Amino acid sequence: MKIKKLSIYLLCVILAFGMTACRNDGQTGDNGKPVTFADTNIVLAENGNTQYKTVVPKNASEAILFAAQELNEFFAKATGASLSTEEESSVSDSDKVIALGETEFKKSKNLSVSEKELTGDGYKIERYGNAVVICGGSDSGTAYGVYEFMKYHFGFEVYAADEIKVEQKEKLMLKDIHLTDAPDFEGRMVDGKNVFDAVGSYRMRTRMWNSSSPSLDYGAGKDFIGGHCHSFFYYLPREIYKQDHPEWYKETDKGGTLCLSNAELKAEFVKNAIKALQDNPDSPYLNISEEDGYVWCDCADCLAEQNRYTTSGYLIRFCNYVIGECEKWIAEHQTGREVKYLTFAYSTGSINPPVKDDGKGGFAAIDASVVPHEKLYIRFAPLDYCYSHALTDTSCEKNKITAQYLSGWKAITNRFMIWDYDVNYHNFFMFFNCYDALQTNLKNYKAMGVVNIMRQDTSGGEVSSMDDLKLYLNTKLMWDTEADVNELIDDFMDNFYKDAAPYMKEYFSSVRAYLKNKDLSAERGLHYCVYDYLSPTLPTSQVWSKRILEQSLELFDKAFDAYEKLEDRELADKLRLRVLRESYCVRYLLLKNYAAYYNIDDTYYEAVDEFERDTAVLGANMFREGQVTSEFIDMLRR
Repeated sequence: MKIKKLSIYLLCVILAFGMTACRNDGQTGDNGKPVTFADTNIVLAENGNTQYKTVVPKNASEAILFAAQELNEFFAKATGASLSTEEESSVSDSDKVIALGETEFKKSKNLSVSEKELTGDGYKIERYGNAVVICGGSDSGTAYGVYEFMKYHFGFEVYAADEIKVEQKEKLMLKDIHLTDAPDFEGRMVDGKNVFDAVGSYRMRTRMWNSSSPSLDYGAGKDFIGGHCHSFFYYLPREIYKQDHPEWYKETDKGGTLCLSNAELKAEFVKNAIKALQDNPDSPYLNISEEDGYVWCDCADCLAEQNRYTTSGYLIRFCNYVIGECEKWIAEHQTGREVKYLTFAYSTGSINPPVKDDGKGGFAAIDASVVPHEKLYIRFAPLDYCYSHALTDTSCEKNKITAQYLSGWKAITNRFMIWDYDVNYHNFFMFFNCYDALQTNLKNYKAMGVVNIMRQDTSGGEVSSMDDLKLYLNTKLMWDTEADVNELIDDFMDNFYKDAAPYMKEYFSSVRAYLKNKDLSAERGLHYCVYDYLSPTLPTSQVWSKRILEQSLELFDKAFDAYEKLEDRELADKLRLRVLRESYCVRYLLLKNYAAYYNIDDTYYEAVDEFERDTAVLGANMFREGQVTSEFIDMLRR
């Protein structure tokens, strides 16, 4: 599949831009190198047979049973041998078992495992003679430990929902494995890729939390009381309250909000929040976040508070009141329960902290009432942040402002969550150059004590440029911010694109090198933000030359040709679709900017027809926030 090209150029030099790191996924030794474990003389499986079995505690949770199922499934794929799963009776060091979770055998070894020690989802893997114990700080953590055990024994790795590596082992030896691992962030979330949101096993295998409704009964999606996003109307639904209390609501064509100064509203909000705590006794988070649309109540009382305390101070005061009442109830009815409360620092007003100049070159709270409660986490979600430069990059004009906001918040709290973005919402298909800054930002977030990170891609859209790679890097770096990103990218390319990996690597490197040069040569730099308001405008010919787009298409043609040699045609078709996704994204930019170069109408309309066919094949339903791709195609035809 090709578009007629008027000129083809080859880059003379492809610069490899990457992020450096000092450790690999999992654990590292004192020398900073990945831990390896020597083989024992104990056979796990040989010639399709095994003497091992999986052991689970009595009354095991669904998460533990799922972990056992995963171990058995992939062990069989690697060795041809079937593990049985049995409820624990009695186990000794001489027994050939893999014990999952809080078994009596694990307890007999005095193996200390706690959520606090292991940041919730971490795990320990310990060999005792023939027996192996895998136990997490949570039951999900036990499942994550199973995946790590499989990685060390037969190379288990998940690159995509439909790309899982399992090495074949005719004879598999048990390793002398003693491993403790914990994530750098308690909560790790990604949104936007529909298959990721929908398939529970995919999320579990990548050690990520769910950001929507979990298809499994465990998993962190259900742990956010109020949902993981905008939540005001969760506690006070309009369909229940608005008719009798219209004064509680402020509605515009952009969105809606609540009147946070209204005493009756506050009392009802607290009552419903406490009811939610009762209904969800195990949920660690209660979300008190503004609705979308950047709307705030403008009644006289609310305006007076906003003018006195700033918009964010007005919000924090409301949150502090709700939390104070909820904590009184918890102290009386659920003694010992720990809840983290969160609210967005997000929209016009709420992103700007309620601070003043402290006279010493820093910031101080406007007054004590706007200092966030000791259990309130600020979920920092900067819409105007530039993702092509690190937050600490003082040369970036956009991030100077964002860093100023964050400095103000850090002056009044040390409790943070982060909501980042992975795509330009005006152009889902455009290459989003976030790769140079991704690791640096995550390291900075870890250093400032961030406990939960959400990275949002195309909500509602099914295709964005290099979306599988972005998802893979996020899953790896949110667990371990020190992972070697260049190694991760190479490993992904080799296993995801296989025979075409050299061409896809060249495409990825050349586009990043090209954009880096554009950034350096543009008067104000090149800024990849969530929305495209700056000059030069990102998806236009000011940024994307016809030459770089056509070079990319040439590389995709070579990638397609590489799959012609495969005897497995089903595999070839699957791999071609992966390249087609990226080709489609590049053709979006070519058609958007260079229609005038098609001097023969038939050639142009053939290209548009092909783009339309591929839209259907890929399910590329939306090309920007709120707009379906058919609208873009209609514009091309006009």
